[in-house]
Amino acid sequence: MNTPTSTPFSYEAFDRHMELFLDMCYVFLKEYEEAHFQEKVTDLRSLCIKAARVCKMTEFDLALQQEDVMHHRRNKNNDYLTDLTILHGKVIECMHVAKKETEQAQTSSTENPLLYVEGITELLPSIGKWMEANEEQRETFKLMIDLNAQIQQKIKESNEQKIYPEITSKEHLTDFLHFFNMTSYLLYHFQRMKEIAGEEMSAEEGGRLLNQAVQQYLDSEEGSLAMHRFECMMHFQYPDGFNADDIKAERRKLVNEVPASLQASFMGFADQPDQLALSLQDLPTIPTVEENDAFLLALAKYQWFSEVLYFMAHPESKEVGIYNKVFHTSVGGKPVDLKKLHEKIGQMIDLASRKNHWFCIYSVLKFRNLIKDSASKHFAEQMAHPDWFPELPKELLFNGDTLTEYNGYLNDTLFTAWNQKDYDSYRTLHHKTRWAPDLWRRFQVLCYNMNDMFR
Repeated sequence: MNTPTSTPFSYEAFDRHMELFLDMCYVFLKEYEEAHFQEKVTDLRSLCIKAARVCKMTEFDLALQQEDVMHHRRNKNNDYLTDLTILHGKVIECMHVAKKETEQAQTSSTENPLLYVEGITELLPSIGKWMEANEEQRETFKLMIDLNAQIQQKIKESNEQKIYPEITSKEHLTDFLHFFNMTSYLLYHFQRMKEIAGEEMSAEEGGRLLNQAVQQYLDSEEGSLAMHRFECMMHFQYPDGFNADDIKAERRKLVNEVPASLQASFMGFADQPDQLALSLQDLPTIPTVEENDAFLLALAKYQWFSEVLYFMAHPESKEVGIYNKVFHTSVGGKPVDLKKLHEKIGQMIDLASRKNHWFCIYSVLKFRNLIKDSASKHFAEQMAHPDWFPELPKELLFNGDTLTEYNGYLNDTLFTAWNQKDYDSYRTLHHKTRWAPDLWRRFQVLCYNMNDMFR
């Protein structure tokens, strides 16, 4: 699974933040009517900070779950969706109380500066499309929209009243509205994740993602060390070198390193990633993290053996003769011909007319599992190397910043999964006002055209 490099992310941390957020919510809502205003203000602002953190992390969750062949998170998705559905009803009840308290407060003549609740409020129509489609959520959505409208109108019409020093009743209600909208967004997010985890992947897409998962495991510190130990052990066991029969015998032994629940799939389709991915989607139980890592390491070893066998049969293929720091040299146990790759990138450049079209080239190479070093700066430096494309026309000259400009939804989600709804949500939530409304569509069309160069 791909983890965006711009911010460290782990599901251990994500689950810890989610569970703490849910616990804080239940305590706050349970004691809301009896709590002193000072406590309400302090606790609600803490909840807003925690909710904002969790909402930010969901973009990484989305990118990872879209690329997870075995849908490891489907049980967690259901648990969070259940908790947030219950929580959402309680939030609505408490918002009615907060609204009533604000209406009853005496007012002064000072204007309230907090009339705008940040971008997430604008996502309510998107959330509503899902709720309208789910009968059990339809009434909740109606209450949500009505209450939002009433509260925002009340905030605009009323004047500031100091219930507690430096905090106004309207400011507290605005905080509550912000909190309410973030919990709505989280509810919407986990419903989408439930739908994604329930979708079946095509054999081709599953195989591509499985190879990607193997490569990313090997690129991690843990996977890199495990593979290095394995290669050293092989050379230790065969100091005089190994032949094809040795390799095939060692490859057959790998099934013993695979968790029992995954052995049948491994034995049947280890050399057919597409079919292996399909068989993994039908598993009755979800593998643990440890089982998943053991499976990926065994599959990486299998692909290493396959690559060695290929080079034994085609020794001339080892002659690379071209500078490379950012591309994988093999994908799925098959060597990458860097000279042919150079030709393909050249064909993609012919379709580019602006420097930001390099982002599309990068996205396609990432989709093809060819990118090893995902640092934008390193990719730009290699493309300018004399062995690659040192004499680009002025309008196509680019650097790492050209690619990092699109960090976020476009960078973390594969171009085949880009869509209007998710793009609009991300653009609104993160105030990406410089991103044109149809930018994703223009980029996606170009990416598909460039990807055709590999067919």
